[in-house]
Amino acid sequence: MFADIIGQEKVKKHLIDSAKSGRVPHAQLFCGAEGTGKLGLAIAYAQYICCEHPTDNDSCGTCPSCLKFRNLAHPDLHFVFPIVKKDNETCDDYLKQFRAAVAKDHYLTNIEWISEISNETKKGRIYDSESGQIIKKLSLKSYEGGYKFMIIWQPENMDVGTANKILKIIEEPPAKTLMILVSNEPDRIIGTILSRTQRVSVPPVEKEEIEKYIKNNFQQNDDEAKYIARVASGSIVAARNAAESNSANKQHFEDFKFLMRTTWGIRNYSTLDKKGDALIDLRKFAEAMAKNSRNHQIEFLRYAQKMIRENFIYNFHNENLNYLAPFEKEFSSKFSPFIN
Repeated sequence: MFADIIGQEKVKKHLIDSAKSGRVPHAQLFCGAEGTGKLGLAIAYAQYICCEHPTDNDSCGTCPSCLKFRNLAHPDLHFVFPIVKKDNETCDDYLKQFRAAVAKDHYLTNIEWISEISNETKKGRIYDSESGQIIKKLSLKSYEGGYKFMIIWQPENMDVGTANKILKIIEEPPAKTLMILVSNEPDRIIGTILSRTQRVSVPPVEKEEIEKYIKNNFQQNDDEAKYIARVASGSIVAARNAAESNSANKQHFEDFKFLMRTTWGIRNYSTLDKKGDALIDLRKFAEAMAKNSRNHQIEFLRYAQKMIRENFIYNFHNENLNYLAPFEKEFSSKFSPFIN
C-alpha cells in the first residue's frame, strides 16, 4: 500500500490521480536513486488499480485483491529481476524468495538481493532467456479479468537481447496490460526502451520524513536523527544503514586512516627502511582486504570515496556542506589539507 512508503506524497498523488482518471500509460519508467521507494510505489500503484474499494488516498487493504497483494501473490502481478544464472534458470525459479524479500522490505537493494540468492561475486543480470517468459505471461488472459502487471526491477541490468525482444510488446501491449520498469540508473537503459516509456521521477525522500522514520524505528534522539537525515541524502536505505552500522563505519574509518597514513609514508618518510616497511604494510592491507567479500570491498570503497569528498569540502570551513560524523572530524582536521 502507499501507506507503507515513506514520504513521496507528490508521486503518490500523481499515481492515484492517473488511476482515478483511467489514464494509465501502458509502459512507465519509475526512476530515481536507490532507497527512494520506487519498487514499493510500483507495487502500491498496481494494488490501487486492482483494489475493489479504493479510497482517495490508498487501497482499502482488506478486499480479496489487496489481501493477495499483501503477499505479492496476486495471479496478475508478475516480476522480472536480476539473478545469477545457473543452467537454464529464470526469474520464476527465484520468485518465492523474491516475493518474501520484497514483502519484508520494499527498500530491498540489488546487493542485498544477490547476496540472498548467491554466494558468488557475479553481478546479477536479466538474461536473454527471460524475454520469452515476459512475452508469454503478458500474452495470456488476465486471471481476474482486470489489468495484468509486469514489474521489471532494474532494467538497466537487462541483456541487450532481452531488451530488443520485448520492444514490440512494450510498444503494442495486449489490452489492460501495464509494464512498470523500476530503475536506479535509467541512463544505462537502451534508448529504444526509454523512448517507449513514460517517466515517473521519484525524488529523494524529504529530510523531515527520514527524521521521523529514524526516531520511530531506531530510538535515536533529535540530534542523531537530524545528522542521519543529512548524510542519507534522501535515501531510506542510507538512513537505515547509518543508524544500524556504526561499528561497520568505524571499521571502515580505521581502514581508511591506515591506508591514507601508510601511502603518505611511502612518499614522505625520510629513510628507505621506513618506506620499505610502509610498502610491506600496504601489501598486507591489500591481501587482507582481498579476503573480504565483494560487498565488503564495495562498501569500503564507497566509504573511502565519501571521505575523500568530505575532506576536500572540509577545507571550505562550512558546516552546512560537510557530512562528517563526530568520530571522523578530528582526523579530518589534520588530513583535509592534503586533499586539494
